Parts: sequence; structure tokens; C-alpha cells
Amino acid sequence: MLEHLLHYHCEKPQCYLAMLALLVGQPVSSITLVDNFSLDLIWSHVFGLSLSSSVSEAVSGIEVCYDAVIPLLSMVRAAVHTSVESPHNNNKLVYSSTVIQMFTFLYQNCPNFCNLCHTEEFITYLFCVLVPLDVMESSTIRDENSLSPPSYDMHAVLEETCCRSILDLIKRILYEDIYRSHGAKPDSLLDALIENIPEYGYSRRFCTFVLSENLSLCMEYMIATDVLLESEKTSTAATCGTSTATSAVLLANFAYFASRIVDCVWSGTYVGETSRVLNFLLKGLALTRRNDPKSVSYDSLMQSLDRTILFLLSRPIDNATVQMSILNTLSEIILHRNVILSPTHNDPLFSVRLPIFYLCFPSHRTFFQKGELSNLDRGSAQVALCASQVWKEVCAMKRNLLEEVFRSGFVAELNAARALLSHAPLLHM
Repeated sequence: MLEHLLHYHCEKPQCYLAMLALLVGQPVSSITLVDNFSLDLIWSHVFGLSLSSSVSEAVSGIEVCYDAVIPLLSMVRAAVHTSVESPHNNNKLVYSSTVIQMFTFLYQNCPNFCNLCHTEEFITYLFCVLVPLDVMESSTIRDENSLSPPSYDMHAVLEETCCRSILDLIKRILYEDIYRSHGAKPDSLLDALIENIPEYGYSRRFCTFVLSENLSLCMEYMIATDVLLESEKTSTAATCGTSTATSAVLLANFAYFASRIVDCVWSGTYVGETSRVLNFLLKGLALTRRNDPKSVSYDSLMQSLDRTILFLLSRPIDNATVQMSILNTLSEIILHRNVILSPTHNDPLFSVRLPIFYLCFPSHRTFFQKGELSNLDRGSAQVALCASQVWKEVCAMKRNLLEEVFRSGFVAELNAARALLSHAPLLHM
């Protein structure tokens, strides 16, 4: 196929020119031999524009050829990863960056290309550009021990200029997807990316790392731009001939996006700092509460928040990083207790599981009886102290619900509560 052939010609600028000409409906009868590849060359050779011509007008009404997208991205993929392996070869990196710059410009100014970008096929392949081809092909081998995976520095790959531009474009597409009404189809473009993650092997580790970076960028961008206050005029959905989401649908799309991120946390597909997800949900709840605190979307976000808190508190405290994460989570519960422990938030699945974690935390007195403490023990003692403070808040705000579920009285002192609850089952033996 054409993409496999052009994959091995990523150093030839005339191949990029020919495929871009096909992409925008300006196929050439003979390929122009050029020594370099740039945006100026695209405007002059593909569109035939002069320096005084309007580039926005030139691309606004073009008919996009989808068949040219995959071969172009195939060349970009080859150029990016061979450049990471051989940093001295700069030309291929310039060529790939130019293609992504052109894609970004078309996304912002060409309705037909914008609609193309909001398809599962496009965003999935754009995501795959960030993953070396040999890494993705290794996902077909189930036995990871039989692999000799290529030694790629995942951080170095994503720090490359072209890859940052690709991440930025994916972020923009996922962000704008929230403003689109999907009709009867609940799935979002994020679902397509999640389903594309391999199930095992080195390729899964690489893809989850890339997806986590994408999700982290999306979360930061959505909160920084106040996603729920954006007007229709700033959304590409309003200019691409597609139906724009109403306020209720926008809230629902945002809540669904957040729930899928939490799904990734629990499935191990999100390997970034889970505290980022917690902060994203707390800020997202603040935005939703300002718009419509009684909506179904608000309840959905609360469920996502509950699941994130339970995940953070359920991890074994076996290193300093986890200790700090749990301490941060407990602090956030106290800081946002009016939201997390609100009388109107009475999900028994969360309210009952939450105290169980506190009961499982060791008492801080246990550590001080040991004499000299290690750094890990000191951290665990701090966790225990903070847990006892949260326990008091839970007892104060959820006592009636907990007593009804456990059929036992509750006390605010954590050690006494342990003894009380451990004695209750013995009465029924």
C-alpha cells in the first residue's frame, strides 16, 4: 500500500508535496523536484499563491482527499522516529513538523478538514504517529519475555518538537469534541484512543505513556480555558457545519470525558500522577456547580470523584511517593469536605467504603512505640494522623448514614471506632 511505500521515502520533500497536493484536491501531473520543504513552498507550489494572496481564502473551500492523509502521516511517523534515533539528520524533522503545521492550519481554517479530524480513523492514526512502528507491531506477540523491544526513550520521543505539535493537535481535537453533539452515539473520540491501546507487551507501556501525556494536557487545558464557559463562536463545531452541543449536552460530554479518564486510572491505562485527575475533577465540579449544580452531569462527576478518591486511598503504603499521594488526598478531602462529604451526596457505595480505608490505616501510636523510626514509618505515622482527622469529619457529616449501614454506633476517636466495629461481628457469631 502507498503508506508502506512512502514510509521509506520520508527524506524526499517532493513526496510530501505530491501527497499534500492530492490532499487538498490539487493533484499534480508531474512531481516537482525540490531540495527542501516548507510552508512557503506549499503555498507557492501546491496552491499557486503569491506573497500577497490570502491563504485562509485558499483553503476554506477545498475538498479534502482522505486517502492522502494516511500516507502523509506514515511519512511523518517514519521521519519523527528516525530523527530521534539519528538526531544529526535534521531535514526529516523539519519536513514532519511542516506537515503537522499545515494540518493544524487546515484544522483551524478548512471546515472539511476539521470534520475529517473529528473521525475515529484520523485521531487514531494521528495518535499512532507518536508510537514507533516496530513498537506497535510488537503488540502482536503475546509473550513479552520473548520480545527484544526496541530501546526507545519515551520521554525523549515526546519532547521532540514535532511530537509536541502532534500532542497539541490531539489535545485541541479532543477538547473541541466536547462541544459537538454526538446524537444517539454516546462514544467520544477518546473512546477510540482507549480502545486502540494494546493489551500487553512493551507496546502497551509505550501507548499508555503517550495516552497519559495526552490526557494530562487535556485536563490542564480544559480547566485553564474554563471549558464550560466557552461560547459557541470559539468552537470549531460552530464553523464546520456540524451540530453544536447545547449547554446540557456540553455538561454531559464533559462528565463522560472525565469518567473515561477515571476508567483509565482503574484499568492502568493512565500512568500519570493520579493526583492530577483528582484536582481536575474538583475544579471541574466547581465549574459544573456554577452552571447547573442539580444536573445529572454533576452527579456523574461526583461518582468519578468518588472512584478516584477510593483508588488513591486503596494503594499499599510501601514508598514515599504513595505516602505523599495519600496525604494529599486526605488533605483534599478535608479542604473540600463540603463537597465530598456533602449531606446531599449520599452514595452508600462511596460513603461506606471510605471509612473502611481509615479503619485499615495503622494507628500513629503503633509507630511511636517502635523507638527510632525510618523515613517510611514517619510518613506512615503522618498518614495515620491525617486519617484520624478525616475520620472525625466523616463521623460528623455522615454519622446517620454509617450507623444505618453498619447497624452500629460510631465514635469520633479512630482507635475506639476500630474496637467498636471489630466487636460488633463477634456478637453475631
